[in-house]
Amino acid sequence: MSIPDLSLCMIVKNEAQHLERCLSSVAGLVSEIIIADTGSTDNSMEIALSFGAQVLEISWEGDFALARNLVLRQASCSWILVLDADEAVSGWPADVLNELLGAAHVHGYFLPFIHYVGEAASGEYVTDNVCRLFRNDERIRFRGTIHEEAASSIWALAGGTIAYAALPVQHYGYLDEELRRKDKTARNLELIHEALRHDPASIPLQYALGTEYYQQGEYATAVDILLPLLKSAPEGSGYLADIYLKTAYALQSSGRAKEAKGVYRGGLRLFPDFTDLLESYAALLLEEGQLLEPYHLLQKALESGDTSQRYPSSSGSGTSRTSLMMGQVCERLLRYEEAADYWEQAIGFDPSCDAAWAELVPLCLLAGAEGRLIALTRRNLQALPADLLGKCVPAALNAHAWAWLQALSTAPQLPAAVQSVLRVLPELSRQHPQALHAAAALLELLREGPEQPPIHGYLWAWACRTGDAAAAGQWLASLAASRPGLAAVHHRIWGESGG
Repeated sequence: MSIPDLSLCMIVKNEAQHLERCLSSVAGLVSEIIIADTGSTDNSMEIALSFGAQVLEISWEGDFALARNLVLRQASCSWILVLDADEAVSGWPADVLNELLGAAHVHGYFLPFIHYVGEAASGEYVTDNVCRLFRNDERIRFRGTIHEEAASSIWALAGGTIAYAALPVQHYGYLDEELRRKDKTARNLELIHEALRHDPASIPLQYALGTEYYQQGEYATAVDILLPLLKSAPEGSGYLADIYLKTAYALQSSGRAKEAKGVYRGGLRLFPDFTDLLESYAALLLEEGQLLEPYHLLQKALESGDTSQRYPSSSGSGTSRTSLMMGQVCERLLRYEEAADYWEQAIGFDPSCDAAWAELVPLCLLAGAEGRLIALTRRNLQALPADLLGKCVPAALNAHAWAWLQALSTAPQLPAAVQSVLRVLPELSRQHPQALHAAAALLELLREGPEQPPIHGYLWAWACRTGDAAAAGQWLASLAASRPGLAAVHHRIWGESGG
């Protein structure tokens, strides 16, 4: 497979922390790498050179479009891909990319950007589609001092066409740690205010300014900027839907619920399948105690599904998160079977959805539907993260749901020692001689690894059950450091039993 006729163009400053990940992700996908350095003091350029990049040194003029366009002029391939150092392509097949670049009628492609937000471990993200893959044409250039974009220059061409390509780009620059490290908000506000001084009527710049305040939780200020844009932003701009969502939520968060409802309704007239807008409006109505209208709004969101190709979106909208909310609404409507169906649907979309498991597990255990949990566990066994198993296993133990526990015990993510214990515990709950055999198996496991407080705890419980006070006392002593509160339980058990 030939390497695509594609130039990677970047501007970089002090990105040693991210650059290697970015450049590694495009290996075999680009024919040349051109990087403009705007004044790095770390080893970013050494990393760039190690990947065979052509490195330029340019001065920073406070204008992202200007800097990007300087790099574009150096590209020699037929197509250009633009990335930042804190971005990385994800699973792009070279043959698919070559096919896309061979489309004669297309000038550029919108790519799905996955922007991770909050703490890195949360996995939360928002998405939007950005034109960063386009033909090497001197008429296609970036516009805008900040939040620069190339789409408008393509649309200005006669017959200029931008298609959608399902080639995801992962962006790590909105994680809390990165925002703190780079102080991006202060930088962005300074650049936007300076640009607005030269072009105060610019709708994209006003949208960018409102978005900065929105992201900082300064909702009242965001409303003042975004609300007037609902009348002035063109419908084909690509960001009007997001203005509706941000304006409505900012009004809601500022205690202006009545106005927020008006904006939600107006937005849904224009964008009836915008799942984030449907979900957010449903959440507002739920806060007011309404149930039926949120039910219908969420139903519409689930029918629309994943609409991230058309609108800015957030993780789980139209899929797992919406199903979770729908289940909670059904539970409040006393439709318990329907609630369970939606929570199971949420897990189908995302097997690691802790919140859906937390809702479904107690409902199934209380309803005597252990079989449903067993089937769901078996279907998703490989995808269950260890921390989720760490919640499900105690739930199964507490409910004496032994068959479900056996299904959980086969998860390959569990350490072998834990699997061994879980396979023995159901037998410990039975009558002689099975229980006696299980206790012996636990003792054997303890000989293999003495420092296992859970096994000490099960053997203490077994001794209490069989009335062996001496053994119970010995196991209690071995648990003194790890379970100091157990002594009170022990004394109460033996006190009440007359022992």
